[in-house]
Amino acid sequence: HWTTQNLDRLRYNLALGIRIAFFIIFPICVWLFIYKIPLVYILLEKGNFDRVATHAVATALGCYTGVFLGVGIASITGRGYFAIQNTFIPAVIMAASFLFYVLIAIPLSRLFSYSGLALALSLTILIGLAVDLFMLRRLLKGIEGRVIIGTINKVIIASAVMGCAALASGQILALSNLTENKFFFSLKVGLSSLVSFIIYA
Repeated sequence: HWTTQNLDRLRYNLALGIRIAFFIIFPICVWLFIYKIPLVYILLEKGNFDRVATHAVATALGCYTGVFLGVGIASITGRGYFAIQNTFIPAVIMAASFLFYVLIAIPLSRLFSYSGLALALSLTILIGLAVDLFMLRRLLKGIEGRVIIGTINKVIIASAVMGCAALASGQILALSNLTENKFFFSLKVGLSSLVSFIIYA
């Protein structure tokens, strides 16, 4: 589209890709954050991997959710830069992001230990994504920002409702009880997740 100077079509496709990515990835991140402890318990807790390790890994996993969202949408913005044949700007953003990560990772790791490193990476990627979008908007003279923001608002509201449903069903099914048989516990987690995503849909 760039070679034919069909900017309207390029803007539309880019905005559509970002909206679809956010629609899919954001609720998954919410789900992952809410179910982080049950998931780690089901998949990893056994033998020397005790309850303390489960909570430690789950905490780090929760801090990584920003990474999943940022990388998912950045895969779309990256294609946008390739479409306009500009790889210099994303390279500069990546280099600056690395320096920013080093600067914030050190104090955050001192405050929150290993979870601080995960949190620093999430913040770095999300801020880098924001810069990506800002630069693309300038290069393309717009990326249908109002449409994207409208979708983001709707997805956040729907995900919040889904999250409330997940928390409520988790209370009803006693998902905080990590002592029962893993098979039946997994069924409960699956049922709670199914209800949550049906509500989101």
